[in-house]
Amino acid sequence: MTRNRSLAGLLFFLFAASLFSSCTHLFYQPGKEQYFDPGKMGMVYQDAWIESAGGRKLHAWLFPSVGETPERGTIIQFHGNAENISSHFASLAWVTKRGYNFIAFDYSGYWNSDGEPGQKALNEDSLSALTYAYKFNQTRSQETGNKLSLSAYGQSLGGAVLLRALADYPLRGELNAVVIESSFYSYQTIAREKLGLSWITWLFQPLAYVLVSDEYAPEKVIGSLSGTRLLVIHGTDDKVVPIRHGRRIFELAKEPKTFWEVQGGRHIDSMTRHGKEYRDKLIAYLDEAGAK
Repeated sequence: MTRNRSLAGLLFFLFAASLFSSCTHLFYQPGKEQYFDPGKMGMVYQDAWIESAGGRKLHAWLFPSVGETPERGTIIQFHGNAENISSHFASLAWVTKRGYNFIAFDYSGYWNSDGEPGQKALNEDSLSALTYAYKFNQTRSQETGNKLSLSAYGQSLGGAVLLRALADYPLRGELNAVVIESSFYSYQTIAREKLGLSWITWLFQPLAYVLVSDEYAPEKVIGSLSGTRLLVIHGTDDKVVPIRHGRRIFELAKEPKTFWEVQGGRHIDSMTRHGKEYRDKLIAYLDEAGAK
């Protein structure tokens, strides 16, 4: 009997460990290869390195504003959980033709960046990246003689990471706008929802509250980000992160805040599949934010 209990306990432990690994994989799926080359796409860019906590080096791409549109500001991207900057940059790099510098960076453990991904590591990375973007934008403002705006754009996991980091960021007031697209408000909640999608894991949904930490969940701090101009974007047909997450983020946020509900929108596709409508809206929003 004791032996059977020990075996059952071992099997449960192995299952729980497997489930924990699956939950971790849900949030972090770093790619170690280059998916697209901006240079081959005719884009002007350069490699950059951001120093994170503990001396970790984070790889970034810096795209300067190009074309005849006057330089108006800088946008830094916090990308989603999978692959790396070489697949995510394209969704926002078009802003360089509309007067904005663009920075894309990889979290710890993604592609050329040092370290391993995790909630604490990504929070540290985000603080370092925000500071890097601020200093870069300050330099460009001095060089151009104009006060350029600074905005941060978080997509999916990147939105959750960005929101949480802002609570710890001492220069939050220097951000003219924060854009959150297709993001979630709680790691535990989204993990539980994913477990509920399969009949195999449906019964184990409550384990999400044991196996997944909400220490860095954005829902805990969104209400404290008063004065930060926030734009929440979410598609009505987002099957990866349901729109109720975007609505909850918006509900928790303080003014000034705006919500764009993308009809028929899927996961992080407002600036791609729906770009004809939403790219112009985004630029108008950022221009207005930068003027204040």
